[in-house]
Formats: sequence, structure tokens, C-alpha cells
Amino acid sequence: MAKKKKPPRIEGPPQASLEEINEVLLAKSGKAKPTAGAGASVIKKTKKSASKSAPTSSAKKSVDGAKLALELLEASTTQLLRRKGWFRDVRLRRSADAYLRSSKLFQKASARQLGKSGTFDKPSPTELSAFEEELCTHLEGLRNKLGQQPRSVPMNETREISLKSAGPGQVIGAKLKGLKQRAAELEKKPRSVIKGAVRKKRRPLGSKKSKEAGEDD
Repeated sequence: MAKKKKPPRIEGPPQASLEEINEVLLAKSGKAKPTAGAGASVIKKTKKSASKSAPTSSAKKSVDGAKLALELLEASTTQLLRRKGWFRDVRLRRSADAYLRSSKLFQKASARQLGKSGTFDKPSPTELSAFEEELCTHLEGLRNKLGQQPRSVPMNETREISLKSAGPGQVIGAKLKGLKQRAAELEKKPRSVIKGAVRKKRRPLGSKKSKEAGEDD
């Protein structure tokens, strides 16, 4: 059975009158203000959309610079400790934290954040790099005071390995020397035989006990 197609829906004239439609079009173009019906609802919608878009610009302006500065300083200290491998030592971590909290930039940002008065400018990359250099010199001086050894030599350094002084090379050399001596001896005496250590044959203990028992009988 073939499905019957539904007849197309006949659309009637618009619900709004021509005057209301003209008023809405003129309101969009800015020539006239609608007074009633659909025109007033359109103006309300446009005002709401404008009020929603306005807070985005104000939110951009109201960025907490003090909080951002504190986060950047803390991130730079942690990155320095991880880069140098000093995070394993508790003393260096504590001294880095103390130096961070005693720095001028950190104190200014924390005071501005607590006071909530005025704005605070975001620290520039030059200021952050200068803070990292000062912190690095401070921690290196502390490491020298603590008597820690400097960092180990990198693994990709070229090293000269002598085969003569190597461990397995000595054993191989001794075996080769013995083989050469044996070859020279065979050239002189072809019928010579290498004599090993003489070993006595072991007899099982059970046979002895059985013999002693037979003699007693």
C-alpha cells in the first residue's frame, strides 16, 4: 500500500497588521519609535541583549591584578625549583618560600589584595625574570653554605676507555697468553699432554657398610 501524501498546509496572512510591521522596521532602522504591540516587545528584547553584552566589557576591566601577580610569582618559584632539581631538598623549598613572601612585589600584591583598594598592575616579564635570577642566586648561596656537592657531570660527556685496564680484558688476555704458550710447547713437543690434577675415585658409603656387616657375620 502506498502512503498517502499529506496536503500542503495553507498559510494565512500575518497576525500583525501592516502598520505594526512598518513600525518595527522603522524602529530597527532608527527613524521612528514603535508605540504598541510587537514593536514594543522588539525594543525590550534589544535592550535586554544590550544589557547582557555590557557586563563582558566591565568584566574585562575588573581583573584582579594583585591575585594574578601572586599566582605568577608562585608559579615562577615552583618552575625554578623543578628546573634545577632543588624541590627534593626540604630546606631549599622552605627557603624559597620564605624568600618569595619577603620579596617587595609579593608584599605589595598581598597588601593590595587584602585592602581591596585601587588596582594593581600585572608584573612584566622583565620583573619576573629578575625575581627568578635573585631567587636562583639566593638558593645557590644557601647550597654552598650547606655544603652540597655541585651537579653531576652530564651523561653525554666523552670518556676514553682503555681496553687494557678494563676488567674482562685482563681475563681474556691471560687466556690468550696461556693458549700462545701451549701452542709454542706443542710446536716443540707435539706429543706432550697437559696433565691435570689427579683425583681419587670416591666409593659409595653403602658398599663399605655392607662389607663390614658381612665380615662380622
